[in-house]
Amino acid sequence: MERRGDRFVLVATDLPTGASVPIPGAEMPVSSAQTYYGQGDWARYLLDDLPADAVGPQPAPPPRQTIDAARGALERFMQLAHDGRYADAVALAAGADYSALREWNGDVAPDDLAGLLERGCRRQIRCLVVRRVVDERVVSATRLRFTVELGGDDGSVFTLGPCCGADAADMPPRSRFPFTVDLVGGRPVVMDLPPYVP
Repeated sequence: MERRGDRFVLVATDLPTGASVPIPGAEMPVSSAQTYYGQGDWARYLLDDLPADAVGPQPAPPPRQTIDAARGALERFMQLAHDGRYADAVALAAGADYSALREWNGDVAPDDLAGLLERGCRRQIRCLVVRRVVDERVVSATRLRFTVELGGDDGSVFTLGPCCGADAADMPPRSRFPFTVDLVGGRPVVMDLPPYVP
């Protein structure tokens, strides 16, 4: 694992064989490099599973209306991306990391975030609507984390199954996905793109 600011890179390689192994919980493969499988939020993986008293005092939650606005921004972002309104969607997700979409879609201008999101939604990521928010957490006074279930127009819940040669025992199917929303100048900004599907 390599830390890069508040993100980390997950690496899983069987040293004797050189084979890479998917890491359960990795959010998004972002490179074709053999040993590089995913990236995630450093604090989420290190702090979310610790007891509250192990990480010190918890931040005072923002007002309920601020939490609701952040949740609404996430729901609108996903709906707009699902509906093909990519320019409107990226306005809500200005904080998201588009580097993987740039790498995968080299023929799209790197600063064309709407074009990158469109290509991603058509080829690499699942731009579905939020069906249900199953958890919300206050990470700090300016950061919220929502765990959501996603789905399509038919009302079904999306499940991401095992990939890359793994089976369900090694990489259990997931139907809940984390999204971070930061409060920037009091305005909610979505920090994560929809889930990658290999």
